[in-house]
Amino acid sequence: GREPVVAEPDAVALAAVRAVDPREVRRIEFASGAEAAELYRAAAAREQAGT
Repeated sequence: GREPVVAEPDAVALAAVRAVDPREVRRIEFASGAEAAELYRAAAAREQAGT
């Protein structure tokens, strides 16, 4: 299998996203670097908004 392209700080932050939407985490983990960053930003923004 392919290793997820997630930097260490993001790995910690992804745990918070995982609590909100595990499917989103899987999308982020298997996306390309730029796409993963964009998906993460969107997920983080939703989390901060409380949705």
